[in-house]
Amino acid sequence: CDFRLFGFAVKCFGNSVQIALLMHKHTGVRLKGAVAARCCRSAFFGILALLERSGNGEKCTDAAMAKTFIDNNYQRKISMEDTASFVCLSEKYMCALFKQTYGIPPKQYLQDIRMKKAMSLLVNTDLKIAEVALSVGYDCQLAFSGAFRKYTGVSPSEYRENKKCHTLV
Repeated sequence: CDFRLFGFAVKCFGNSVQIALLMHKHTGVRLKGAVAARCCRSAFFGILALLERSGNGEKCTDAAMAKTFIDNNYQRKISMEDTASFVCLSEKYMCALFKQTYGIPPKQYLQDIRMKKAMSLLVNTDLKIAEVALSVGYDCQLAFSGAFRKYTGVSPSEYRENKKCHTLV
């Protein structure tokens, strides 16, 4: 189910009903309501990912598109289901393909991005821990602090304090 082929239809027609009719004409698949809207959204973001990847030399694959989705959305509450839906693959297949391509499961990749960004924010800003948590996709400071401690071995406040002490010396 490669809806990227219909990406230009989104640009030309801009209407999920018209896109659904076009999809039905070319594939025989009938799409209605929320499903049609989701397919249009996937096609639109697919084109954006293709355009974004076209200039940096990385081959545009489903795994690369999933990586781009994670890179661009880590600060939101996203799931692997969201990522798989973005590239029109099953979650299980997308996860296997991502791991085969990058050597790390996409969930771990998302966690790594979030934690590295959080570490940077803790050291380079005066944001409160709750604000850092929100900035990296956690809506609960407690969940963020637990994940951060598991990732680094120290709490966010201890990490900030340790890094600031080392820069003063």
